[in-house]
Amino acid sequence: MERCEAAECVLNEILDSFEQGDVGLFERHLTTGAETLVIGTDPAEWWQGSDEVMRAMGAQIAEMKAAGIEIERGEVRAYREGPVAWVSDKGAFKRADGTMVPIRITAVLTGDGGTWKLVQWHCSVGVANNEVVGVEITT
Repeated sequence: MERCEAAECVLNEILDSFEQGDVGLFERHLTTGAETLVIGTDPAEWWQGSDEVMRAMGAQIAEMKAAGIEIERGEVRAYREGPVAWVSDKGAFKRADGTMVPIRITAVLTGDGGTWKLVQWHCSVGVANNEVVGVEITT
């Protein structure tokens, strides 16, 4: 296992696509096919297949740009083992009014080491364990 700066760049460019309103920048890094999966923060955000992902992401990229929402990065980190890389970030959505909403992002990419394509993406907003399971558990 080794650190993969190229995969870190891919995640940064994907995040840039939202701020710039550039759907093509997102699509350039997306693998095509039925195995592509994006899971978002909303319970209805589970998109399977590159066509469905692009339909949803195209709309969301435009909507977030129009709303003045930015994505603050934390510390993007990626690692690879052979043709698979995984990347993560603890960032935040920055609303137009300056309010920050912490987010967690993970993604899986495939490639040959030079070109990485997004296969799976998950963005979530943390919820306290006691809110989810009804009791305090170790964190």
